[in-house]
Amino acid sequence: MEKEFQRWTAKRKVELLLQLIRAETKLVDACREHDLKQSEVEAWMETFLQGGERSLKARSEDEQAVHEREVRELRAKVGELVLELDARKKLEALTGKPENALLTVQGLTCAEGKAVSIAQLCRWFGVARSTFCYRTTVTAPRPPMLDPGLVATIRTIIEAEPAAGLRMTTARVRRSSAVPVNRKKVHRILKVNGWQVQQRPRGQRPRAQGWVSRATLPNVRWAIDATHLFCGRDGWCL
Repeated sequence: MEKEFQRWTAKRKVELLLQLIRAETKLVDACREHDLKQSEVEAWMETFLQGGERSLKARSEDEQAVHEREVRELRAKVGELVLELDARKKLEALTGKPENALLTVQGLTCAEGKAVSIAQLCRWFGVARSTFCYRTTVTAPRPPMLDPGLVATIRTIIEAEPAAGLRMTTARVRRSSAVPVNRKKVHRILKVNGWQVQQRPRGQRPRAQGWVSRATLPNVRWAIDATHLFCGRDGWCL
């Protein structure tokens, strides 16, 4: 009957080496029983002992590294709390907008040799960074772009027909132009240049009361009637 071949795995090697260390079997007997070379088993033993020594050293080094890391983290936390307390004291003495106060606190802290970022200050005082960084920008309105040729055409139409409104002016422009003209474009030109026709207000208006006006002295009461007249190229006049 042939002997079954078994592979020498790491677990099996450890079991054999432990038997040798515990003196449960001799090296010569183990090599004869398992058909191994004595030098091969000795190499296994040397590797096993070196690995155990390395594992023991690594464990102590890991514990020391963890301890040092915890100490560094605690020191950093204490330093951050001291900076936060100092920043709160400086902020209490300031007034004004939050973003300006935070910039002042940052400048005072940096002058003392302590670097504090805006992100830290916003986190300490509960201010959103988007609120701090936002700046309102006021832009001047852009003047509308008008077609000079269309402006001249509309002015000619209004001079010929002062009572022409938006719809009539648009119809005249479309009739004289080979390119389609948008009604909004005509309305924009009339509005910018003040060429719109004054419409009579609709609805019931209160009647003027016929009160008697008598002055006891000269140069006391004056009255004047006003109206709007279209003066051609000069536009509407009061």
